[in-house]
Order: sequence, then C-alpha cells, then structure tokens
Amino acid sequence: MENNFNNNNNNKRSTKINLFLSKKKSSVIAEEPPQISTPPTLNIKTDSLSSSSEPSSQSSSIPTSPTNIQSSDTTSNTSSETTETTTTNSNMEITTFLAAPRLTQRVRLSSGRVVSFSEVGDRNGFPVFVFLGMGCVRYFIAFFDDLATSYNLRLICPDRPGIGLSDDVKAEDQQVLKWPDVIEELCQLMEIPKFFIMAHSAGAPYALACAMKIPQRLQGTIYLVSPWVSTTVANNFKWLQYVPTPIIKLTNSAGISLQQMKHGRQPYSIKPQSQRNSGALAAPSNTEKKQQLGLAILKASFAENLAGANNDLLMCFERKRTFGFSYTDVNHPVHVFHGTKDERIPISAVKWMEGNMADCKLTLIEGGKHSLFLRAEVVDSIFKSIAVQLHDKNNCRLCKIFSKCWLLEEAENSRKERELEIQRKVVENFKKNVKRNQTINMMKTGTSNIVLDHQHPPTDNIPHTVYTYF
Repeated sequence: MENNFNNNNNNKRSTKINLFLSKKKSSVIAEEPPQISTPPTLNIKTDSLSSSSEPSSQSSSIPTSPTNIQSSDTTSNTSSETTETTTTNSNMEITTFLAAPRLTQRVRLSSGRVVSFSEVGDRNGFPVFVFLGMGCVRYFIAFFDDLATSYNLRLICPDRPGIGLSDDVKAEDQQVLKWPDVIEELCQLMEIPKFFIMAHSAGAPYALACAMKIPQRLQGTIYLVSPWVSTTVANNFKWLQYVPTPIIKLTNSAGISLQQMKHGRQPYSIKPQSQRNSGALAAPSNTEKKQQLGLAILKASFAENLAGANNDLLMCFERKRTFGFSYTDVNHPVHVFHGTKDERIPISAVKWMEGNMADCKLTLIEGGKHSLFLRAEVVDSIFKSIAVQLHDKNNCRLCKIFSKCWLLEEAENSRKERELEIQRKVVENFKKNVKRNQTINMMKTGTSNIVLDHQHPPTDNIPHTVYTYF
C-alpha cells in the first residue's frame, strides 16, 4: 500500500508539472502580436476608451501566430524567454496606447476635406489647441496627457494638410492664413467657444495667423516654443539640413506594428496600468516604458503620410508666397520660450520678436535646444500659466477656505514679474533714446517706481530732474 501511495503522489506531481508547463507555453503563444485587418470606426465624439483599454474577456478570440517552443532546463534559455516575453508585452502595451481612439479622430469639413486630430488630458477641461513643428504628427501630444489632466486642460492637436491622416491639398492652396478657417470649423463642430494656443517651431506662423483672423476665439496668451521666424528677419538656413526625408527613410524600418497604428488599428486589449475618470490615456508608467513610448511615437508619426511636410517647408521659407502678414501685425499677447543652445532658430530671431511685436514676452531657457517643447518644466510652466489665467477666485474652494490658493499666489507673482519686465524695457528704451549723458537711478516709493533723469543741458549748469511714473 505504501508503494501504491508513493506512486499516486508521483503521478499527481508529474501531472501538476505537466499542467504548469502547458500553461506556460500557452501564455507565451497568446502574447504574440495578432494581425487585425479591420480598423475601428472613429467618430469625432469618442466617449470611451474601453475598446482599447479594457482586457479581453474571451481568450479564445485573441488571434495567435504559430510559435515553435523548445523546452530546456538551462538558465540562459529561461532568461532569454522571459526577456522576449517582457519585450513583447511592453511593445504591445505601447501599441495599444497609441491605437487609442482619442489619438486618432477624423472629421470631414464642409469642403469635403478630412482632418485628423488627437485629444489628451481632461475631457471636460478648457481647450488648448496644439500646433506642432514641421513633419510632426498628432501622436506627440501623448507626452502631455498626465500633465494636462492635472491642470484640467483638454489638448487638441490637428494634423495640417498632407500630414498624418489629414487630406493633402495642392501647394497653391496651402496658405498660412487659410489654417484659421480649419480651426474655426473644428470649433463649430466640437462646440468650442474659446481656446488657448500652444505651438512649436513651424507651428508658430499658424498660431499667429489665428490671432490675425479669429482673435475672438482666442483666450489669453499665445505660447510659442522655439518659434519659426521669417527668413526676411533671421537667417534660418540651418533648417535645410533638417529636411524630414532622410529621417522618414530611416524610421520606416520600425519594428513594432506600425501598420496597425497607421490607420488607428487596435491590437488585442491588455490590462491598463490605471484608469482615470477624466478620460486620460493609460500610458506606460515606468521610465523605460516612457522611453520606448517616445521612440514608438516618433516611428508612428513617420509611418503615416508626410506629403504635406514638403509644403510646410516651402511655406516656412516663403518660397512661393509670404505668410500674408508680419509678426509685427499681431497685437495679441505672446509668450516665447527659447533655448540658448537652439541649433535651428537663432536667439537673435526671438529677440527680434520681443523687441518688435506689440506684446511679446521672451523666456530664455539656459542650455535648451530645439526640442525644448518636450521638456517637462517648460510645458508645466505653460500649463500653469494657462491655469492661472483661468483661475476664478469666487468659485475656488481653496480661496474660500484660505485667503488665497497656490494658483492665486502664482497669478500675483506672475503679475509682479510682468510689471518688473515692463519697467526694465521702459528703462532700456529710455537709455537707447536719450542722446545726452545721463545718470539714471531707480528709487522705489511705495508701489510706484520713479526714474530720476539728471540732465545737463549745455546752456545751463543746473541739473534738471524729470520724474517719470509707470
């Protein structure tokens, strides 16, 4: 009986081991990326991400690809298998993230053209239109999802003609001043009365064109990061070495299901890292996955249509036609962020904007390059500034409990900094315009500043004091 008992136990152990191995093999097979041929139907109003974020309830519906698995007892093979499985999971999670409906939406305009756009952040937040640089597709705003959600902002990034999934137009029909007409129609379709604008590089002329044609739609300051400046003002021929064509050829050899992202196709669902009521996307959480996400966004962008990038380039260099306006014609408040080591747009160009535009503030970021748009501290500063402008003290719960909330403190600090900046400009202009030798002193009296100008006219030895209040 003892032998029979031992034999039964051995049989049970072997059965458990076999079951364990079979489960392990089946799990590896199920994690292979499927091939899906039918893209989802994307509407302008997408209320749920369940199709891309919720786990599949039927494992049998997940397509699999044949895989040969060879069992081995060596540690190296086990480690290799685990690494490959982890990489596959990570790639598929990122692919699912980029295939979310909110990142690929399309709408047909009254002209018949199709415009693709993406949305991230808080669904019910205040709208902020994002105009990207040359050759960049709507996927890039996925980087700002969490940050926009924290400030209750709704980011909307439309693809310009011939970029992403937006229909191309003839070169003669692609004009900077026609872009506001597209934004106006989008606002009507999406029921957006007012919005902020944030633009990077070649998106700057399109942002300022909106200030020229649809100023009634704009709320507060226009934020420009590393903005393009007309070649009539600055020598921007460094851009010629950054034409997107060689980059496109390089990135077309992408490795992770780019064709699925190309038309918004969704692979099988996996369990998201988190689910937020705001509608924010379930992005990868750790640092390594975020780096992989950045590479995947770049590859996915170049995997789509970039025919319009050439027209973008010609538009920036104003080869066939000018912008149709000058930056100096813009009266709307503008805030420029620029890196001191920008390799494409010279500092002299943005300083020209500061000195010649009606209301332009310049913030230089030490060591910043042309990719300043992807630096967290810069975007956080912009979002915080927008939140300050939208702050309503009467309806703020913290302001009712305390004397003022942190946003109100930020607003006051920003106002004081702006006043000091204006005073600095007045003094600098005063120094430039005065032809005779002067001694300028700053004396602070209460909340007013007084410029004491001690002039020495050649006909009079007595100094004359002129008080200027500002």
